[in-house]
Amino acid sequence: MGSRFVVMFMHITMCPHGQEETSFLDAHQTQYVQQLMRKSPLQSNIRDEKDVFHKTFPNHKSPSFLISIETPFLCVVHVFFLINRQPEKPWFQRKVYEWDPYFQFPSRMICMAVLAIICLYMFVVMEHYIYMQVSRALETLELDLETLISSTNTSSNASEVIASVQHLKEFIATTEGVWIFTTFTASLTCVSYVFHILACYRKHMKRLWAGQKEFLPLVFSKLSSSQSVASIARYSGWQIAYILWGYLIIHMVQCLLGVMIMYSFVLPIMNGQGIKMTKSWGMVIFTLSIVMGLMLLQIRTASIFFLQPKILLNDKEKPLALDNRKVFHNFNYFLFFYNVMLGLSACLFRLLCNFRVSNKARTRWLLLYTLLNNPSLSALRKPK
Repeated sequence: MGSRFVVMFMHITMCPHGQEETSFLDAHQTQYVQQLMRKSPLQSNIRDEKDVFHKTFPNHKSPSFLISIETPFLCVVHVFFLINRQPEKPWFQRKVYEWDPYFQFPSRMICMAVLAIICLYMFVVMEHYIYMQVSRALETLELDLETLISSTNTSSNASEVIASVQHLKEFIATTEGVWIFTTFTASLTCVSYVFHILACYRKHMKRLWAGQKEFLPLVFSKLSSSQSVASIARYSGWQIAYILWGYLIIHMVQCLLGVMIMYSFVLPIMNGQGIKMTKSWGMVIFTLSIVMGLMLLQIRTASIFFLQPKILLNDKEKPLALDNRKVFHNFNYFLFFYNVMLGLSACLFRLLCNFRVSNKARTRWLLLYTLLNNPSLSALRKPK
């Protein structure tokens, strides 16, 4: 039935039926269309398909035979739209990951991903076992302290020891909850990183197949055959090691941040010290606001009072020429000690940022060196 439908449809649309050139589905083809669509199950959607046809072809007039074969013709249009309609992609493909049916991961990459997840699971179990042993040792210490307090309840420093035990109990309970929660978050982060490795592998391999090598670092752009084979051999092991080290570092950092959040926000509220906590954080926020406000005030004051007027009216900024020098020296003197304290904070902030910027600076220096030795590459750079 399907082959008969296709043959008759091609016969109607492509085969000529007369000496004169006629348009698609002219009057002499009416009988074939009626025969083709006489028992069509799609006639219930006639009105909808008619609207679709007129919206799709607003500038085309209906042929004369459409009055007599309107129903079969609209059914043909409906079939045409059903054949050419693109299926809607699922949410996972649209938002998370869209797989490529023409790309197949090699068995080495699949084995690496599976082994990485298995090794991560074993590492998490071992870490949890070690933590449980440490937690039991702390609980034993807590019991020993309580026994010591009960035997020496007449001593003068018994209240201090009791307070220390209460703080130890609170610390153990807080750390245990934060540790378990961050175990799940760090594990999910590393598992998602495994799938991210596979996605990046597919993207990079496609770019290499297309002959694009610009994304490769300069160090790896020219490698010998022996270095390439050695890199292939150690790739899987290094990736698994990086994932395990990454999990340990992420877990420690998340646990530290979780404990800080608990002692800064959650525990004060649970102990009825929410107002005190709000006042403390209010002072911190107020101090930071003053610091930022004074920095902006210095810039604004310098642009208004301590710079000479613009040379030309269409200049964007004032020239670097001092005005009101005596007032500027007094201004600088009164803010000297404030700038000293601010400079200490800025120094610490720059030391922390230096670890991140050092790699970027090295890359920019290598780029400058390459462009100086190859001036023709400057024209190939992407404009900012």
